[in-house]
Amino acid sequence: MTEDKILLTCAHNWEETLCHEIASYFPDLKPFSPARGLVICNSNRVIKEAELIFCQHKIFEVTEIQEESVKTLVEKIGEIVDPILDETPLPWRIDIKTPGFFVVEDETYLTIRSRGNLIEEKFLERMKKFRKRAYERFKPWPDSLKQAACFVFIQGLLSKSNTLFLGISRGKKLGSGKFHPQKWLSPHEMIPIDDLAPCRSYYKLEEAFRLSATGPHKGQTCVDLGAAPGGWSWAALKRGAKVIAIDAADMVEHVETHPNLEHLKENGYSFKTSSAVDWLFCDMIVKPMGTLGLLERWLQENLTKGFVFNIKFRGKDPKSIISSIQQLKQKFNLSKLIVKHLVFDKNEITLISPPA
Repeated sequence: MTEDKILLTCAHNWEETLCHEIASYFPDLKPFSPARGLVICNSNRVIKEAELIFCQHKIFEVTEIQEESVKTLVEKIGEIVDPILDETPLPWRIDIKTPGFFVVEDETYLTIRSRGNLIEEKFLERMKKFRKRAYERFKPWPDSLKQAACFVFIQGLLSKSNTLFLGISRGKKLGSGKFHPQKWLSPHEMIPIDDLAPCRSYYKLEEAFRLSATGPHKGQTCVDLGAAPGGWSWAALKRGAKVIAIDAADMVEHVETHPNLEHLKENGYSFKTSSAVDWLFCDMIVKPMGTLGLLERWLQENLTKGFVFNIKFRGKDPKSIISSIQQLKQKFNLSKLIVKHLVFDKNEITLISPPA
């Protein structure tokens, strides 16, 4: 594999959908899936910058390495990485994972996950012993993000015990001091486990906040439609926001009794406020066009400044839904809209539009 390749990760069993998405915009890039959760295609500047719905992470300048032993895999990594580290004074980090490392409820790569950790460990031992000057610039996570304005990110995805896809990214902080989450690290990498999270859907909203580099804060008001048992409300409450939770069902106790929560046992589909709120959340099980129609009514009446909406659908070909989303974006000039199949999404995509 040559250096003009880019590796894209996606949720397992969504490889074909991602290939179709790439081919619909870039027919000359010839996307294909070499393993579960992975898609490879020719690389150019446009695909590097493209915001693809079903792509979760990108790795640039990808080389495929096939070696039977950890020792020879490490040697091959060194052959690729050494010249790059020699030509730059930048700090660097290395991350060797499997494509399923962040995938929820999937054990496809479980048997080789520890091998990735071993490769990373042995590579660092090699650098410490034979490449001391370069090793002095090594910055482990999270120091590489906290301390450096720029850095070299060596990323590897192990798809088989003897097959490693290795890529090099030269990272740079944005003006806000944050990193573009899709380019340099997966947004869910930063989501800590919360034992008080009422349900799994909590992590969807947390991932949406990481992806958009924003979220509600103290002094803001959020409406959570179909809130029970309280996962999305909890994510907003933790940030100091006031939450109006709409659901006929009960919330979990520590959410229900939170001083910043008002629980109205009403129909989330028909509920509306009398004045604009800062955030509107919706994770209700409603047909796709019904969910988009609900969002359109709130936008039409200027009742929300920002939103996170989860659109659920059947199958793995939501072309008509995506077309309707684009029409909604144009109609209301949603310049900041992010449309993404999140790590924690199943047959659904999430719309994220932060307040202006």
